[in-house]
Amino acid sequence: MPRSHALARSAVLALALTAVPAATGCLITSSSSSKFSGERVSPGADRAVVLGQSTPDQAIAALGEPTSRVGEPGNETLTWRWTERTKSRGSVFLVFGGASSTTHDRAVHIAFEDGVAARRWRD
Repeated sequence: MPRSHALARSAVLALALTAVPAATGCLITSSSSSKFSGERVSPGADRAVVLGQSTPDQAIAALGEPTSRVGEPGNETLTWRWTERTKSRGSVFLVFGGASSTTHDRAVHIAFEDGVAARRWRD
């Protein structure tokens, strides 16, 4: 067999060997889920409490019952705490599989002075 036919045959064989796995496809899966426990405040929801205007009662009406209250009425800090647990899984069929889990403690704090919201922050 001439050398050029042997090279062509080798190229076709190499192409076939790389195309077969691609043609059969790989099963790739992934999933992610989050669970919350505690008094979760959705992102941006705390902006319903207007600094310099909102009272503690208005904050509770907008965000729900706080996890804790520190200080005296009118000069207190209300805190909403929750935990976010995220689980992720992924796999490539017959090659790799993995999972991870993360836990984050979160909080929103609103400080009131003289009966109105003075500061708010997130942890």
